[in-house]
Amino acid sequence: MRSKWTRPTQRGTLYSTEVWEGDRRRTSVQLGRPGEQVITPDLILWGDSDHRLLIGQQVVMPDAPAQAVADSLRTVLANPAPGSGPPRRPRRIRVRRPDLADALRPVTDSLGIGLEVTDSLPFVDDLYRTFEARWGTPANQGYLDATELTEPAVAELFAAAASYYKARPWKTLVEGEPVLLECAAWTPSYRYVMALGAEGGIKGIALYESLKDIERLTRLSPDDPRAEAEIASIVTVALMFTRLSDLGPHRVEEAKAHGWMLASRNAYPLAVGTGNARESQWPTPAEARVLTAALRALPPFARSLARPRLLPEDLLFFTETHRVEVAGEPMEVDATYPAPVRTGR
Repeated sequence: MRSKWTRPTQRGTLYSTEVWEGDRRRTSVQLGRPGEQVITPDLILWGDSDHRLLIGQQVVMPDAPAQAVADSLRTVLANPAPGSGPPRRPRRIRVRRPDLADALRPVTDSLGIGLEVTDSLPFVDDLYRTFEARWGTPANQGYLDATELTEPAVAELFAAAASYYKARPWKTLVEGEPVLLECAAWTPSYRYVMALGAEGGIKGIALYESLKDIERLTRLSPDDPRAEAEIASIVTVALMFTRLSDLGPHRVEEAKAHGWMLASRNAYPLAVGTGNARESQWPTPAEARVLTAALRALPPFARSLARPRLLPEDLLFFTETHRVEVAGEPMEVDATYPAPVRTGR
């Protein structure tokens, strides 16, 4: 039967008009028995970007030569992954590194396959994120490998987190009593924010889109067998400070290599998201921008709350506007405590 993506030749070889993406990247998977040296292997992935199909994958040791990529391509050309169609040759293959192109060129030239070095591989990026979400070691996944955040955005997030940690707003704000932050640049335009660490637990900050979700959390007992699933279902973006010694080497090396700011060795900012509709625990670029703004707006508001002042007796809420900047964009963030209920949330 003729494939809708290919055409047969007189020799029986199938040629296609597909464009494939391929790459070799270090994973965060850690292999090794107790007492043995831990190995973090590389993963070679091939994907059909036209039809969003995984064509093949191969795990190789980090010291495997560049020839491993060419050998992997020969394998997937002859034996593609189940469900990805018959063996065939793509019209073009895209990679993002010249050294991979050099390794592949003897194979692609001999088969008449076009080869292109490009700056982005969107489909393969998605495949690697899916792999890491399912099989990776979370404590060793790097921001730049596993997210769509740019290096400047991560650097800004780290700087905001370091300033937040040094300000220690959890000494003023009561855990379990959120602050309402509102900003016209956000979607939705508000978040209920809690400073974590007042009761001696993990220090950080958590952002919610619903006051009801916070109430659900406060009612949960740690001994409740449904607690873990309940927490995972709530839409949250949080940043928690952890010790460098609790992280995998890849995360630590990434932060050092880029010079990202840390308040101390106990204050690596680990950003995560939860919610049933999420494909990954990593924050999106939009979530990182909101998180950065919240990290900058909450400390000065906490200082205002702690400052002695005369307030009208009939004042129900204390509100203050703070001007912050994220990615060079100035924005106004209104902070209110206690957090009033917003319509529909």
